[in-house]
Amino acid sequence: MKLLVCDDDISTIDVIQSQLDLGQLGINRFFRAYNGKMAEEIIDKEEPDLILCDIDMPIFNGIHVLEYAYQKGKDIEFSFLTCYEKFEYAQKAIQYGATSYLTKPFQLEEVKACIQKMAANVNKKRLSKSGQNRDDSVLSSIFRQASDGILGTNRNI
Repeated sequence: MKLLVCDDDISTIDVIQSQLDLGQLGINRFFRAYNGKMAEEIIDKEEPDLILCDIDMPIFNGIHVLEYAYQKGKDIEFSFLTCYEKFEYAQKAIQYGATSYLTKPFQLEEVKACIQKMAANVNKKRLSKSGQNRDDSVLSSIFRQASDGILGTNRNI
């Protein structure tokens, strides 16, 4: 899984990258963005599965990054890690489907639990999609057999 951490506070990103066992969390690619513009570029180029984002950043803020990913139709699990406790920000985060809204200063265990929750959501979606594809294939086969007039016969197809 790919994780993008967006924060203009480089030490926050460093702590997350160095203090969490990202491999144990299922993270095999780690990206950094220090402003909203960099985040957008990484979203377009690398298509991260998870984003942990600050709100107050240069160029574009974290809410803008969330809206950008949403409007592009990206299927990304998104959480905020920010100093802002403003209700309007949390409300906007919920509106666009953010998984969590953590406030700084943070505990590493909180961030770990947040990443685990986001990763579990991604895995659940992937399982659901693979099951849906299998269901679609079975339905296609049934419809094809019905249209060929062989549904319910012992004929192999």
